[in-house]
Amino acid sequence: MTPRHRATTCPVSARPVLRAVRRWATSPSMPSTSRSPVDDAGRVDPDRLPALDRGTILCLQAGEVNTGEFDPFDRLIPRAKAAGAWVHVDGAFGLWARATRARRHLTEGIEGADSWTVDGHKWLNTPYDGAVAICRDREALYAAMNADASYAPSNIDAPANKGLEFSRRARGIPIWAALRTLGRNGIDEMMSRHCDLARHLASELRADGFEILNSVALNQVLARLDSDNKTRALIETAVNGGKVWFGPSSWEGRAAFRISVTNWQTREEHIQNLVQVLKAAKARVDDAMVSPR
Repeated sequence: MTPRHRATTCPVSARPVLRAVRRWATSPSMPSTSRSPVDDAGRVDPDRLPALDRGTILCLQAGEVNTGEFDPFDRLIPRAKAAGAWVHVDGAFGLWARATRARRHLTEGIEGADSWTVDGHKWLNTPYDGAVAICRDREALYAAMNADASYAPSNIDAPANKGLEFSRRARGIPIWAALRTLGRNGIDEMMSRHCDLARHLASELRADGFEILNSVALNQVLARLDSDNKTRALIETAVNGGKVWFGPSSWEGRAAFRISVTNWQTREEHIQNLVQVLKAAKARVDDAMVSPR
């Protein structure tokens, strides 16, 4: 690598992507980073994409962490490849859309990338530290991860030459077991059900005066009340009730909360229970804060 290498990401990249870039930045090559302009939904805007070259890694997202949206791969990846750039897709949870019939179109063009990552512990419901990294070019992967030594014969297929760790437990077994048990149809059913439940949740909240900040393309619902103070108070009120948990977030400088429907057990009755908790919390917050701030 040379000092001209750089990574181009979107403004709200997932933490593992940013951590990987920071790790890279400690190397002698000291790459630069830039943020690609995005649209209102957090998707990289092809018309404002920074200049790319052979020294660039373009990091795209399958499932933006707040909105669940997908970058326009069919427009971005051909441009990146024409410039000689490497394209990585962070598909932490969203890459699973590729396995569904109804939402496969969201990933159109994604097959043109050079590498992809997807978690098992989110949507597949496997143990926390299991994930999958896929690299198109096995020689490039070997060159980056090569741990050969004088006392260990070279072997491109050695597990130590496929990742950062020299030794590790068999994290892939729970992922394999889940895939084997569910099968293609089982994965499609579970994830499609979650997406439908997310849309139902958004509809119920919108009808009660919540502002829904995303299009709910996948399984994420990003919502808020009509002020930052009310939104933060609602989160505290709902979570302190002990029946639900969800975390705070922010979108375009405004306080929000994000609900991700991912548990294999989640059914409509659970969403209705959540709706009732949120409506009750909103009523309490509205009573306590007569005028928005």
